[in-house]
Amino acid sequence: MTQIFEQLLTMALTALPVMAVVLAARWLLREAPKRYTYLLWLVVAFRLLCPVALESPVGLVQAEKTVQQVSEIADTYADTYIEPTLTYRNNGGFTPDYDVLLNRGYTPNERGEIITNDAGTREALQVKDIYTAAAAIWLLGMAAMALYLVFSTRRLRRQVAMAVRLEGNVWECDGIPTPFVLGLFRPRIYIPFRMTEAERAYILAHERYHIRCGDHWAKLLGLVILTVYWWNPAVWLCGVLFCRDMEMRCDEAVLARLGGGVKQDYSRSLISFALDRRAPMALAFGEHDAAKRVKHVLKWKKAAPAVVFLAVTAVVIVVLVCGTNAQNGKHNQVTLRTSPTGGMEFDVEVTEDIHSWCLYRDIYHNGQLISSTETVLDGFADENGGVSTRDFTGRLYVEAKHDTEGGFTNQLMWSLTAFGTGSFIETLPEQRYTGAAHIIGEGEEKTTYRTEADEDILLYTVLLSTEPEEKTTLFAADRPLTQLNNTVVQYRLLLSSGTMADLPVPQLDLAQALFDLRLLSLRDPADALPLTEKLGVNSLCGTGGGYT
Repeated sequence: MTQIFEQLLTMALTALPVMAVVLAARWLLREAPKRYTYLLWLVVAFRLLCPVALESPVGLVQAEKTVQQVSEIADTYADTYIEPTLTYRNNGGFTPDYDVLLNRGYTPNERGEIITNDAGTREALQVKDIYTAAAAIWLLGMAAMALYLVFSTRRLRRQVAMAVRLEGNVWECDGIPTPFVLGLFRPRIYIPFRMTEAERAYILAHERYHIRCGDHWAKLLGLVILTVYWWNPAVWLCGVLFCRDMEMRCDEAVLARLGGGVKQDYSRSLISFALDRRAPMALAFGEHDAAKRVKHVLKWKKAAPAVVFLAVTAVVIVVLVCGTNAQNGKHNQVTLRTSPTGGMEFDVEVTEDIHSWCLYRDIYHNGQLISSTETVLDGFADENGGVSTRDFTGRLYVEAKHDTEGGFTNQLMWSLTAFGTGSFIETLPEQRYTGAAHIIGEGEEKTTYRTEADEDILLYTVLLSTEPEEKTTLFAADRPLTQLNNTVVQYRLLLSSGTMADLPVPQLDLAQALFDLRLLSLRDPADALPLTEKLGVNSLCGTGGGYT
């Protein structure tokens, strides 16, 4: 339900510039026949109901920009930061926090526990956010609107329960303040008793024109939109003006059929049947600002051909501009998501500006980058530089090997499925780890990134800790992720504007790494062995395990 509300918010923001254009066009066409301004509301309804649209060179709506704005609102306000307990357990059923962590890629230990962090850190869990509360309020508002419409319809039907058929679908009834049309599949026209023949003639012409044009269905659609967007004042304004244009269009149709000689009598009937209280499910003759309608009737005259031509042209332009999305062109995009078979999946869509891609594997030990390897690199088949297509999907699976005595060994098994790549084993610096955790991307279950050439995207992070009680730190406000645990392994995707030969080689801080290696060697030469293998500095070791 939260996702539905987020989609509605996106469509509401998308419709705002469309509403502004329609209101401006409606003002410019104020002297044109209302049947043309009435058509403008179709594009507003389309934007409020349909989440997709075609692209065109003249499109007004920046759909992707609007989606990004809504996503930024979610990122800013949606997360509620809570202080979790140290351990999440699955005791016969998922607790909410456990379920969230599991969906985000965290791996339970052999006892079914997920250890998140120590007491000094906080983890952002989307267990309660502003969208959830807003979606609940939205549902309550819709329910209230629906109950009001049902109650109003039942009350109106009780008023006409004793109506008498006059002819066809025309019924006469006492106690109704104004003529109206009620019903959808077999709509009826209800009129008060004791109307003159002249009044009956043009009022029936008005209501029959409503039925012939399907206005009872159009009003129902408008009520559905108001029910869904009850919280949006712009939609309410458009709803009022839509109904006014509908009634004025019918007034013009009656005058065009019966002639301008009935304008005085028609205006007096509008005043006598003016309705202060709305009848939501009916098309009432005297509702929607009778005063403005009277002025419009008295000023009415047949439109000149030039005015009609300009009105038609304006409507076509507004529909093309507002009913289509602006062309954004193809862009580089990477989508990350949890794989149903374990690990994570990434979808890549790139333009012709990208000529190669590479997966880097970075290993941090005690906050220091000790290894950065070009694990997989490839070009694109359409450039005869590789086998990759410009739209492809990969799956990355990483698993810390369990130790028979508890915890994890220093063997990290991982595999990449993309164009035939295979499985690998990585030896980590420590001999044994007590805890391990996984994070996809920046921590979201599904994330889409638009990226420029030569920008890398963090795909996956493995956190390994030697702390007691299997503690693994996942978040700290004052330190980056790479400095929170004993060993951190990160997988980065780089989309490069150069060829495979031009891919950058990450620079390690060799001086700092050698200093750390010396300290480890002095403490225990066996601890330094994995580092020396990574750095390729075995020849620097002298006798006794020291350095020369």
